[in-house]
Amino acid sequence: MVYQSHCTSCHHSQPDRNGSLGPAVVGSSQELLRARILEGTYPEGYAPKRKTKIMVPLPSLKEEIESLALYLNQAKEK
Repeated sequence: MVYQSHCTSCHHSQPDRNGSLGPAVVGSSQELLRARILEGTYPEGYAPKRKTKIMVPLPSLKEEIESLALYLNQAKEK
């Protein structure tokens, strides 16, 4: 699972909770995930939850964005 192997070191192991460095990411859209993961940016008009700019782009996860978004949105429903 992409979330457990790449995201939990900064975000909480449970995506609906804030992590030590990163905010809760439950319910994140594919647009937001693409911008943050691939480019290290935010979609136009998006207000970041935290002002830190620690997250670096992870372009190797390009093919995983859709499944990551599905996981984060399923977690929202629980």
